[in-house]
Amino acid sequence: MTVLKQLRVFAQTSRIALINREEKLSYQELDERSDAFAAWLLCAFGEDDSPVVICGDKETDFLPCIFGTLKSGRAYVPIDCVVPQERASQIVEDVKPKVIVDFTGREFVCGITVLTPNKLSEILTEPAAPQSKWVQKNAPAYILFTSGSTGRPKGVPITAGNLDAFCQGLLPIYPEEGVVLHQVSYSFDVSGCAVYAGICRGMTLFTVDHTMAADLQNCFSSFRKSELTLWVSTPSFAELCVQSESFAQAMLPHLQQFLFCGEVLSHGLCKALTRRFPSAKVYNTYGPTEATVLVTAAQITEEMQKDSRTIPIGKAISGVTLRLEKDSREVSEEEQEGELLILGSTVGPGYFRRPDLTEKSFFTDAKTGLQGYRTGDLCYRKYDFYYYCG
Repeated sequence: MTVLKQLRVFAQTSRIALINREEKLSYQELDERSDAFAAWLLCAFGEDDSPVVICGDKETDFLPCIFGTLKSGRAYVPIDCVVPQERASQIVEDVKPKVIVDFTGREFVCGITVLTPNKLSEILTEPAAPQSKWVQKNAPAYILFTSGSTGRPKGVPITAGNLDAFCQGLLPIYPEEGVVLHQVSYSFDVSGCAVYAGICRGMTLFTVDHTMAADLQNCFSSFRKSELTLWVSTPSFAELCVQSESFAQAMLPHLQQFLFCGEVLSHGLCKALTRRFPSAKVYNTYGPTEATVLVTAAQITEEMQKDSRTIPIGKAISGVTLRLEKDSREVSEEEQEGELLILGSTVGPGYFRRPDLTEKSFFTDAKTGLQGYRTGDLCYRKYDFYYYCG
């Protein structure tokens, strides 16, 4: 798995992997602590590769638990601290883990090993040999669950191979090294832009947790010390920030790039960022959880901002093929709307233990033999760029 290989490479340097408020975690420490967690999992559960549930926010030890789980050949299931107890319990019931790492103090059903922060600290500081039983290419690396607003949450497994393909497609537009904003929840796939692509580039993940995000003055104070070079977030978080005129290049003088995903990017936000951060590029992206974070990207130019149409979601990243269909026929004409279909190695294997839902949305393409996903989203194409309609 590419990210684990890169983690091991950067562990030989003095680079910082994570800054979480006053705490810092070096790449060497991240590698060693994740090795220790993997060793504990393998010793405690042997060949039982049930997923590991991790509940929390942005705790420093959350990241070693993620990579330790992957090093042990297992998938992890993140549950954010703000997820209601009932929904968290539903996820645990569906996943049936043998162990839960819990930073939140939640209550879980009996019979599951629950690691509290104190117990976890003992495990992570235990010396361990480098682990090599990494999660395999076609095996799930993580399982994310939908919000469940329209019913019971459904799980979306993403394989190690899917993540490798995602990183390979995204990294060409990433700056080298530097500091990346790590604000998006681990339970939201956009966090992969920091956790996977960022670690692959040897970047420092600068953490913003829920409490910090809710107090923008405190958040801005941290930004001034951050030396951020890459901003990754949903547009809505940036919309909150631009409400203050102080959110400008003087606050983040090293910033080279904004990258947005997960929501529709507005003309107004693009214009505000271009005016306040004249030396930073703005990228818009698009992608469903089922196809590994994002599948398109576009640098938003001044000409695009003047266009009355929606901001484009971009072109397909490397390794991804896009197709538009209407009434089961491929749409070939420009500016004609159709359902967006995603083909390629970033498309996941289907829904977790839901073959009925998998059959409706996932398919093997007859023309190419590629794994495909029907997004249900209407889009159109103009000059090789795709535009989201809804």
